[in-house]
Amino acid sequence: QGGKGSDRQKWLSIYSGATLSIRRSQRRAIYVPRPFVTLLGGAQPDVVGRLIGGQNDGFADRLLFAYPSGRRFGVSRKEITEDATSGWGKVVDELLSLRHDEGEPVVMNLTIRALDAFEAWNVPFFAAAENGDIPVFLEGVAAKAPGTVLRLALVLESMAWAAGEPGRGTAITEEAVHGAIALFTYFFAHAERVYRQYRADAQDARVTRLLQWLANRNRKVVTPREVVQSGVAGLTKTADARELMVRAAAASGGACVFSVGDAAMTVDIAQLKRVLHPT
Repeated sequence: QGGKGSDRQKWLSIYSGATLSIRRSQRRAIYVPRPFVTLLGGAQPDVVGRLIGGQNDGFADRLLFAYPSGRRFGVSRKEITEDATSGWGKVVDELLSLRHDEGEPVVMNLTIRALDAFEAWNVPFFAAAENGDIPVFLEGVAAKAPGTVLRLALVLESMAWAAGEPGRGTAITEEAVHGAIALFTYFFAHAERVYRQYRADAQDARVTRLLQWLANRNRKVVTPREVVQSGVAGLTKTADARELMVRAAAASGGACVFSVGDAAMTVDIAQLKRVLHPT
């Protein structure tokens, strides 16, 4: 939200379970010792882009994205069965009925087999991250992977208990850990797709800003250093400016030609303006 941006920090505090203080003008402060919020919803790509490209505070890294490929149109005759609806309702009612003495949280440990399963996944996952097998833009998501898997395992174990499965709910089992790993793998793949799409959209926007700047500059030859000095597209390094100029040349319809040997771009101003503003 707007204002001083404190709402975003509150969401980060809620994720960590830190005591939440809510102060409103002319009202008594409200303290929530162990906040817990379930957040579920949809968002347009532009909104997601603002989440990812906003403050570098790890907020977006804490979200679980579902971004299936392709779109499906039309009407489906598939229906949710009454047994599924009834079973889900019973699970939810059972979870909502949970009460703990004095509101204190209950600690649920992992069984030995569950801990073994968790470590069997966790060790190679972080080895892959250290070896550079995970994209740099997903390092924030990867860093939170252990906590995410354990949170999901707790949810699955609690649901198994609520569904009446015998021997469940006293400790996090191996089955819950394996299920959590499968869920995280799904969400991690979708996070990569979301982040890649955002990066592509952001790069396209930077290319457009550079081309517009070149058209307004009315100079036939421009160097990467001049692009950096102008501050266009937020570039601060000549290497990044060179890379963006190559992309801009490819998107200019032949109006711009970047010479790697001369490290300069030749611009046909009239043709570039026609590309940017076709009649």
